[in-house]
Amino acid sequence: MRKGVIKTFKEPALILNNEYLVVSDLHIGFEKELREKGINVPEKSSELSERLLNLLKTYKLEKLIIAGDLKHKVSGVSLLESLVVTRNFINLFLNLEEVHLVPGNHDGDVLGLLPSKVKVHSVRGFEVDGFWISHGHTRLAKEAFSKEYIILGHIHPVVKVTDSSGYSYTTQVWLERLNKKPRVIIMPAFNKYVGYLTVNSNEGFRMPALKELNISVEEMNVTTLDGYNLGLVKNLIVQ
Repeated sequence: MRKGVIKTFKEPALILNNEYLVVSDLHIGFEKELREKGINVPEKSSELSERLLNLLKTYKLEKLIIAGDLKHKVSGVSLLESLVVTRNFINLFLNLEEVHLVPGNHDGDVLGLLPSKVKVHSVRGFEVDGFWISHGHTRLAKEAFSKEYIILGHIHPVVKVTDSSGYSYTTQVWLERLNKKPRVIIMPAFNKYVGYLTVNSNEGFRMPALKELNISVEEMNVTTLDGYNLGLVKNLIVQ
């Protein structure tokens, strides 16, 4: 496996320098919000932790970075989040060499859920091996702009695709700025059951990190989880 940044096949995760697995937007406890709206969703945290473990084992990695939104409740901690993190993630964290979290906008009061070995960084991000990792919901630290790559989450990007028969579907995608430095990657959500932003449908959204980098989403390159390059967002805009 080569050095640098590698997208894993069919999973929304990155590998940095053959050492770190990076994921974003797990949204543990999201089921509670849906149930309160009358949508009965089975508990999915076991599936999330199993997928993480499979990735770590497949690529023989002992270092994990969560780029924001480990949990779902924006302010405070729900009982479901507390139970789920304790049951399904604490042992996973304890068995790894390193675990890092950049808090996202959904990670209020997350510190009380985590073992001491989990390194919780500033919301403005942190550097590892020349990469800057942040969630993207707030401004970046000034050190970020000198790095080769900036890796973000937050908006759960998908594109809407319509086939020749008129049927439409959405698919998770990576967004990348390729032609300028720092290179920027926006990760798809690791939790495939949470809401998404359809980036080619003119939906408005706020992402302070992109504004600060003077990046327009329409000028970013789109790649599916299967590795298909769809070109620039602006060429995929749905009218």
